[in-house]
Amino acid sequence: MGRLLGVLYGLGPEGQDPGSGDVKFLEDVATLVGARLAILRASVTNSAIPDEIDKLTGLPDRAAMQDRVLRMLRDRQPFTVAVADIDGFGQLNEAQGSDVGDRALQLIARVGRKAIRPGDIIGRIGGDEFLFVLPRTSPEDATRAFERLREELTLAQADATVPSFSLSIGVIGSGSGGTIEEILHRAAGALDHAKSQGGNRVVVAHTAKPAGPSR
Repeated sequence: MGRLLGVLYGLGPEGQDPGSGDVKFLEDVATLVGARLAILRASVTNSAIPDEIDKLTGLPDRAAMQDRVLRMLRDRQPFTVAVADIDGFGQLNEAQGSDVGDRALQLIARVGRKAIRPGDIIGRIGGDEFLFVLPRTSPEDATRAFERLREELTLAQADATVPSFSLSIGVIGSGSGGTIEEILHRAAGALDHAKSQGGNRVVVAHTAKPAGPSR
């Protein structure tokens, strides 16, 4: 859930640096253990929380994310939301297997948690879809943050045990008005537009213009 719970140490022969495969193995173990510990920790403090956590990534699920957006709307707190998913996720699963797809989702969760600020939230809302909520952030500032996130995801894939993949993101600000369902629907529409333009880009709702070049 974004908190430091512990440190994983790997021991090897003195004077011998670990290989890249060793480091990647420890990173994968840490991700899986961290997600599981988050669930167990939540179950101790609040029995209602585990049902609001995605067990694969350790992120808040759809219900938890919608509740956060709804509370911000009620408090009249400005924010920007974004819906993101993997381009060609179905083909990735079909060609490489669901285990590879799961590792791709865990990689997005790990990179996403590192990329956002304290107070921002990332959740998995189903399948390969992720929802970002950025309080007191304009769509323009959010767009720049998501472009950096996509760049960091590309760099992280160089050391990950998953095939290369890209991310499309649809962005909308709360100033557009409407209910939570309408806001999320417009963000999903911007995401669909990003995919119709070839994917691998960020699109802001209403303008329907790519916020950055495809990489």
